[in-house]
Amino acid sequence: MKRSYISVVALFALVILGVSAQPNGEPVPDDLATLLEPMALQEFLADPPDGFFLVDTRTPQEYVDGHIPTAIQIDYRDIGSSPPTDDKDALIILYCRSGNRSNVAAQTLASLGYTQVLDWGGIIDWPFEIVSGSNPE
Repeated sequence: MKRSYISVVALFALVILGVSAQPNGEPVPDDLATLLEPMALQEFLADPPDGFFLVDTRTPQEYVDGHIPTAIQIDYRDIGSSPPTDDKDALIILYCRSGNRSNVAAQTLASLGYTQVLDWGGIIDWPFEIVSGSNPE
């Protein structure tokens, strides 16, 4: 009983402090963790580095209905066989509707050896413009 109480308190503290983790359970490096904030990600997307991938892990129809500008679409069920790049050190930020599918996709990429994977969560938390259609822009 005492052990589960301590686990619950520790988990609650992590949530309150906003500490996040990569799919392998390791803490997200500070430079990546800043991108978990919508404003920071929006600013980052204005001038992203080469070799960066923003990936919408929802279905093609959900993507067409509305996605974050510059995102490409790879269904979370297909990301293991069709990752956005062969570069295992490329920065890849994933999102879906609520964060469940992007979490599965992040775990899949981590299991394949990708080192810079960030599960951003869900588009439901994106307060800025979204675009519709099949074009990333």
